[in-house]
Amino acid sequence: MVRRKKRVLIFTDLDGTLLDVDSYSFKEALPALEKIRKKKIPLILCSSKTRAEIEIYQKKMKIKQPFISENGGGVFIPLGYFQKIPFEAKQKGKCLVLEFGRPYRQIRRRFVEVINRLKLKAIGFGDLTADEISSLLKLSKTEAKLAKRRDYDEPFYFLKETRREKIKLAKEEFKRSGLRLTKGGRLFHLTGDNDKGKAVRLLTRLYKINWGCE
Repeated sequence: MVRRKKRVLIFTDLDGTLLDVDSYSFKEALPALEKIRKKKIPLILCSSKTRAEIEIYQKKMKIKQPFISENGGGVFIPLGYFQKIPFEAKQKGKCLVLEFGRPYRQIRRRFVEVINRLKLKAIGFGDLTADEISSLLKLSKTEAKLAKRRDYDEPFYFLKETRREKIKLAKEEFKRSGLRLTKGGRLFHLTGDNDKGKAVRLLTRLYKINWGCE
């Protein structure tokens, strides 16, 4: 019996994991990143951040791998990376994208409707300038501009403490429209029926198909 060589994938979030929660630095991870690079192990960034933000971090970390943006909204694959992609994919720039998320415009519209109807005091990224996002999240002005380039996810926060019952009611309203409300480290997120787990499973399957493991 011929034993197949064991193949390894590494998936990692960014904020509070690979990146320091306060400084957004990955300095402490540099030795691990170098070891992963030498072993040629695919390192896949999987984050609530936008495509534009993730591409900047990939460049800084010298990573040329697929990645998952906006809580599983999109799986981005460099052109020519896989020989076989048995799923419908769109080309965007130098990437193919497999989309799980609802378009941001639809999410944003529904966010405004529900927040206004329930008379909740909430602010989404669509309400904020780059300067305001920079101040809120301690990002540079450039990073804040990239964070505003949303495709599938509306991050938001409440202006004052909001009762759980009100948040639950909003969650039910969003669910009726096929949207999902979740709580991240600092912000709430409104997305379509996508999540990081679904995107990770699909990307893992793509690797198996192209490695001949499936």
